[in-house]
Amino acid sequence: MIDIRRNDIETTCAVCGRTLLLGERLVAYESPDGADARVCELCVDQADALGWIREGSLSVPLQLQSARTRPRGLKGFLGGSRQRRGVPEPFSPEALPADPRDAVEAGLELFNESYHPRTVCGISRTLGDPRVSVVMRSHREVVVTVVWDLSWYQFRVDMLGPQPVTLQQRGEDVAEIDSRFQDWNAQAEPDGTLALAV
Repeated sequence: MIDIRRNDIETTCAVCGRTLLLGERLVAYESPDGADARVCELCVDQADALGWIREGSLSVPLQLQSARTRPRGLKGFLGGSRQRRGVPEPFSPEALPADPRDAVEAGLELFNESYHPRTVCGISRTLGDPRVSVVMRSHREVVVTVVWDLSWYQFRVDMLGPQPVTLQQRGEDVAEIDSRFQDWNAQAEPDGTLALAV
């Protein structure tokens, strides 16, 4: 008889903070403050962009050339500044959409500019297409919930905050999610970006 046990050692990515799946590979880095860090394969580009040094590489960190492009959608239309993917820039208070549907779309736009779609894409490769809920919580805040059968992630998008997109909660059972965040009104694209369902 084979004895199968749950892995008691939970490892989290130093960049995105998600708990890694059993068997998922880690890449060893040294952060700028000299601390050892473990990074999931989805966040390697982000760690390189932050100037972290990959274990076994030259002592000079690789700097990614940031192909800066004008944001698409509402921010691009309103003349938002050019931005590197992974670090979204918040809206200015006067550019914050007044219409609730536009505000939800603007929140999704900030989510899609962050590095979190890489996490969604990576998990989707293993667990399949997720169910997605996008709920406006206030005039400046949107809650994005992404759910698979075995895992769920909930992100807070604060359109005026210094760090607009943050991982708020995660879990394994959909029953843990408040019912107001279970209105599956959006979908995930193959690259992990999210869009409202038509």
